[in-house]
Amino acid sequence: MNKRNYIGKTLAYKRFNIALWKTESLLELGVVGINDKVEEGYTDLLEKFVDVKGIPGPKPKKHEPKIESKKTEDGKIELSLDARTAQFLKNLLEEDKKRHDELRFFLYSNIFISVWGALETYSQMLFEELLSKKPEMLKSNEVMLIKDVVSNRASIIEYLVERQVEAIGHFSVDELISYYKKKVNYSASAAQSKKMKDYYFVRNVIAHKSGIIRESQRSKLPAGVKVIKDEIQISEVFLRRTIKDMKNFVKNIEMTIEEKFYKKT
Repeated sequence: MNKRNYIGKTLAYKRFNIALWKTESLLELGVVGINDKVEEGYTDLLEKFVDVKGIPGPKPKKHEPKIESKKTEDGKIELSLDARTAQFLKNLLEEDKKRHDELRFFLYSNIFISVWGALETYSQMLFEELLSKKPEMLKSNEVMLIKDVVSNRASIIEYLVERQVEAIGHFSVDELISYYKKKVNYSASAAQSKKMKDYYFVRNVIAHKSGIIRESQRSKLPAGVKVIKDEIQISEVFLRRTIKDMKNFVKNIEMTIEEKFYKKT
């Protein structure tokens, strides 16, 4: 089995790889777009205010901005500002530049959610394939209502598969790891489990609370995630590490699946 160029066997794995390719492409293009906006939109303009230092002390209550303009010979407009007004405009530009520059962290958070979503989609699609391929895997002590059996008697297997896949979509990370162990005998290492639990915690803070975190929860954050005021901030390094770890986790699962269900005998 060629691990370096591993392509897997299931449709779920192919979809996972496509989703991660889109995610990484979006990361590259998004960062470039933000950088272009910040550099081209503000850098040259702020250079015009490089010598503006403002005037020490509070602004006089009766201060009136002094702005004069005149048209130059080449058709441009030349502005003359008093020191306080110039400093005010400079502050506005710097604040707006900072706000746009920080958009990258909003981008990282949204991409992080997509990465976790790719794992959830892989898990659901994978077991839909496996349970349909091997209906005996559906055996359990779960109780069903007779009315549900009767209503779906013509396609009972499809119904049971759908029920199970829907349940997987609501699993916590601990339940998902346990399910992989129970159904396909894949045991995540202690290090993998710890990483997945860390990522799941961050995912929940972003998805359910828009990144707002309580003081009591901060100690649960993994390295690479900062807190600015009361909101978490994911670094690009942390995001790329998440993508790498998620790829390895899913690849290890897929290789176990291939060995167990697709190996030729």
